[in-house]
Amino acid sequence: MPTTYHLTLEAKPQADDPDGVRRVRMALKKLLRSFGLKCVRVEPAVHQRPEHEAERPETTTNSPAGER
Repeated sequence: MPTTYHLTLEAKPQADDPDGVRRVRMALKKLLRSFGLKCVRVEPAVHQRPEHEAERPETTTNSPAGER
């Protein structure tokens, strides 16, 4: 079984390629043609907020019975 690597790329915005798709495709093509490294899976990253910015769950207070 061949060795598998996980690679994370960040495309800086450019006027002609704002999301970086064209540059990622060119890079993958270059990796295959020049180095024999074939991309077998590409997924867009799911951006998550850092823990310190995450919303905290609302706290609930217990009210006396009968009050709602």
